[in-house]
Amino acid sequence: MKFTHLLAIIGIFLCTCAGWFILGGALTVRTASTGAALNEEITRNWGPPLKQVHPAFYYLAPTASRARKPVLPESSEVKVNLRYEPKSKGLMNYRTYAATFEASYTIKNPTPITQTI
Repeated sequence: MKFTHLLAIIGIFLCTCAGWFILGGALTVRTASTGAALNEEITRNWGPPLKQVHPAFYYLAPTASRARKPVLPESSEVKVNLRYEPKSKGLMNYRTYAATFEASYTIKNPTPITQTI
């Protein structure tokens, strides 16, 4: 193999690497610039991110101030059916889920008198 052939191969390799770096940079910039606009469109099409917070139980204390006193559940039975439904928009893939939630809680009265919780 001649030295000029070796230089040509190295030159082609370096130019190809530079081309891939430029393409990768352009793709990163495009994705970052359209990400915010696509997030708004995703929210409009499929809704905002949802959070399931735990329930809060309380009773009104039998004092003059009638303050709320928290009560923790003694036991709970929670059923969640979570299905992954990915959505694509432009070059971006978004993780979206469909969920059904069902729960029942057992609460014990922490006081010796009858309370409404």
